[in-house]
Parts: sequence; C-alpha cells; structure tokens
Amino acid sequence: PCLQANLTKKEVLTIKALRGAAVVDLRGCASGFDGAALKWIGVLLGPGRSPKLKGAKSVSDEAVTGPGYLTGKALCVIVDGTTARGGELLASALAGAGALVVGEKTYGWAPRIESGPLKNGGLLRLITAYYTTPDGKMINNFPIKPVVAMVPKKGESNYTFYKLALKAVRDARKKAKAN
Repeated sequence: PCLQANLTKKEVLTIKALRGAAVVDLRGCASGFDGAALKWIGVLLGPGRSPKLKGAKSVSDEAVTGPGYLTGKALCVIVDGTTARGGELLASALAGAGALVVGEKTYGWAPRIESGPLKNGGLLRLITAYYTTPDGKMINNFPIKPVVAMVPKKGESNYTFYKLALKAVRDARKKAKAN
C-alpha cells in the first residue's frame, strides 16, 4: 500500500543500500494519512524538511524526524493525476529537496482532515488546513506540475519508464552543470 506507516526491515535495508539516483514512484498514491507521508519525508530526507500547513488564520510547520537515507542523492519523483493527499505532500517535499518531478500533473488536494466522534455514533470530519509546497503555494486546487512531462507508452513496463525517468535526471544535472 502507498505510504504504509511502518517500514519493514527489508525496506529500510533496500533504501540504505541505494547508490546513484533514486526514483520514487508516487503514481496512484492518494494516501489519506498525512502522518505516514511525514514519516516518509523523515525517512527519505531527514529532519528539517518540514512541510507547511496553512489554516484559516495561521501557517505552521509540521514536525519531521528521521534518518534521511536519500539526503544528497539525485532524486526523481514520478507523479500523475492519481497522486493526491499524502502522495502530493511527499512529492512536494522531495521537489523542495531538489528532486526532479516527472510525469503528469497531480490531483491537487492535500488537506489536513481531523475527525471526532459524535454522540449518535457518527463521525465528524473537518478540513482544518491545507498543506503547501516548499515555496508556499497551497496544493489545494493547484496540482504539482512536473518539470519533465512524461507519460508511459501503452504496454511500457515500469522498468522501462524508470530508466527514462533516470535519464531525465541525468540530462537535467548535465544541463545544470553547463549553466
């Protein structure tokens, strides 16, 4: 499942062993649990990569802790119209850390939803704030747009698509060095 809150030992070892550029595929990731996205931000990027939460009267930082296994690595994050909520929160944090965003624009919805029980057994759910991109733009109704537009060809494997995404990262780094 997308952004599962608890990492397995195998997942941690795999992340720690990565060499070179890494691809984070967030297509289809619309996790409603922002706590899991915050945990992944910490795991991948470490502390200090706090997303902002914009409420009606204030802007606050979310606490992020973790080892930052991918800090300093070349990163590529793949998104599309099925990337929303926690997926957009993680994509935004990765982009803010320098990841190249490729794919298609995201859904554009990353709220903080708080729930409380009602006396009649029901549940009250309220949107209390929205997450923003690192540059302060609210994600709500403003999808994250990729730097490199890419859509997998019909029948193309994920492996082939990942290779193309990594090539886009290499090309972007070469271009940045040339400037």
